[in-house]
Amino acid sequence: MRVSTFVPARDSRHRHACFALYRALVREGRRVPLPSDLLSSDPSHPHKGHPIPGLIQKQFRRNRGDVSKRLVFVALTAGYKFLSIFREAQSQCSDAHTKIVSLVRPRVEAARRHQAAAAAAAAAAAAQHPPSDSQPKPKRPPLLTRQISPDGKITYIPTGRPIPVTELSKPRKIPHVFVTAEGIPFLRIKKPQPRALGGVIRDLTRSRIKSVEVAEALRNEGIVHAGFEDQWEDLVAREAAREGGAAADLLDGSRSRSRSRGAVEDERRAKYAGSVRAALAAMAERMRRSRLHGVARTEALVRIADEEKRLFLEERAYWKDERRKKRREAKEGG
Repeated sequence: MRVSTFVPARDSRHRHACFALYRALVREGRRVPLPSDLLSSDPSHPHKGHPIPGLIQKQFRRNRGDVSKRLVFVALTAGYKFLSIFREAQSQCSDAHTKIVSLVRPRVEAARRHQAAAAAAAAAAAAQHPPSDSQPKPKRPPLLTRQISPDGKITYIPTGRPIPVTELSKPRKIPHVFVTAEGIPFLRIKKPQPRALGGVIRDLTRSRIKSVEVAEALRNEGIVHAGFEDQWEDLVAREAAREGGAAADLLDGSRSRSRSRGAVEDERRAKYAGSVRAALAAMAERMRRSRLHGVARTEALVRIADEEKRLFLEERAYWKDERRKKRREAKEGG
């Protein structure tokens, strides 16, 4: 028989015990009086300048990934031991107070040295690379801009490409248009494909697959279960009407209220199957519009690729002249 691995962080009882121990340690540790040179004068310090709560939090984070029962037992034992030491150290004339000060002082001094070194490194980097007074680069326009005509036709206009030759430092590359199996078009300009572009394509693919799965579930199972619910509602209504009690009036009243709210069309009673069909129709309409947007984007991307190819052929002579000029300048400088 396979024995399951005990993961302390997933056990609710262990988590509650650790949270209770953490709160008790922070509460008792904050009450330990420390010399003024160990307290922080920064008003933004989370514990009013007291270093012990921060050290406790750091140690708990360090032990957060422990799964060994032996290590967990050792850590909890040390925590309960320090809880009693903090209570004894609240008296400045006790040995526990001297022990706590001797443990806290080197850690506080090391943290201050680290902060000073980090500040010095940041100052040196700022002095080496001073902020430029030049204006920030203007934001590049989007690749495509959507336009919807009054009759509902969807079109996309290329606005980010092609890039003018004056803004290029080397010959332009001809992009290629690709369409995934889910109908997601994109423009590949270089290899390897940027991670950001791959992430967007992956998210869109997952969203479309999930929409199709939900539609299939509603079509295959949801409509069947909704039919059973409708049969049950009809059965209850018939039985209530046969008995002639107040239940029939209450049911008719609720249905009339639902009709007044627009939940039922053509004076029909609200049906579960009708709501499922409405959801399927809405999802089908959304998928249809998504396909129309995909077709319009693909046409715009194809226009971009064709224009980039045309400019590439026209600019070959320009880049040849640029290479000759650079070689001539290199010979004259040598």
